[in-house]
Amino acid sequence: MPLIFLLSIAIAIFFAVHVIRTGQEVYWLFILLVFPFLGSVVYALAIYLPSLRNSSRARKVTKNLIRTVDPGRDVREARERLIDVPSVQNRLKLAQTLLAANEFAEAEKHFSGMLSGLHADDPDILLGLAEAQLGSGKPAAALESLTHLRNAHPDYQSAEGHLTYARALDELDRREEAATEYRALAEYYPGVEPLCRLALLLERMGRHTEAQILFKDVQHRLSRAPGHVRSRQKEWLDLAKKNVARGEVT
Repeated sequence: MPLIFLLSIAIAIFFAVHVIRTGQEVYWLFILLVFPFLGSVVYALAIYLPSLRNSSRARKVTKNLIRTVDPGRDVREARERLIDVPSVQNRLKLAQTLLAANEFAEAEKHFSGMLSGLHADDPDILLGLAEAQLGSGKPAAALESLTHLRNAHPDYQSAEGHLTYARALDELDRREEAATEYRALAEYYPGVEPLCRLALLLERMGRHTEAQILFKDVQHRLSRAPGHVRSRQKEWLDLAKKNVARGEVT
């Protein structure tokens, strides 16, 4: 039996499974089974490829590829939107995009420039400002912004804001306070960053055994996690592995 025929059958079966799983019209099964090669081509063009383009996973892959090829595109587009429509919403989007691109100094200028009038106590602006200040090497200013946020919105909750607060304490060498906040964060934060930062802090405090326990815990957790989780947490997994190996050598 020719290889091309077997391949066309396999492709037709793949698309037949897609028909069933996605609830397509039943006549597609007839077309695929009776005309496996031609039917597969038609189904791919009419149904499969359009659905793939519209899937969230495909959009994410495409977006990441664009960012790799043109890393400044998001910032450039945000600038253009602000020029076209100079609204607070577009300025906030630009500031957040700059923050994501680690352009902390410019992001800080935009965040601080929006803190007036109706937006003087805006929680999103205050949180973004604190993150930009921390990224700019201003932990004391970041704490002031977070204090402003907490006073204006006592019930406001943010895992990222809590992490920014803990990191600011850490950078100000308020070690015990930072350790307390990292431990509290580790209870609910969606990732292992607080644990790793706590372990690094404990290392600096000379508490090497405790730090090693945490690094091993992170390595164990992520080694058993799904691939997409390990991919998102790669920076911290690599850090944990490096420090575990270093501890075993010493």
